[in-house]
Amino acid sequence: MKRGKLVLLSLITVLVLTGCGKKELTCTMSTEESGAKIDSTVVVKFDGKTVEDMNMTMDVEIPESLQAQKEVLRAFYEKADFKVEDSETGLKLTADADSKYFEQLKLGESKASYDDTKEQLEKSGFTCK
Repeated sequence: MKRGKLVLLSLITVLVLTGCGKKELTCTMSTEESGAKIDSTVVVKFDGKTVEDMNMTMDVEIPESLQAQKEVLRAFYEKADFKVEDSETGLKLTADADSKYFEQLKLGESKASYDDTKEQLEKSGFTCK
């Protein structure tokens, strides 16, 4: 899970630091860590040269062998201000630009071009369309 946190923080940093028109970028990535499969989707909406909105969803498939750690994961992500719901296979996590998690990043003030953001997400392992 540490790698997942590091990837998330890297993505957020990229979005804040990089620098046109109203566009939407959707990127996905599937990873597996400690037996848990994580499918992540990031949707970034641009208004000119600024990030207008951002949403992140992660579906965490927790195998039977790790079910005892499910509540620990839930508490960790809730503390990071993700909305956490049970799913058939584990947990569904969501965070948007209105969450405390992203609020500190001041997304509306960030200068991030669509192309630079896409490039950085792809370098982080995401597939973007």
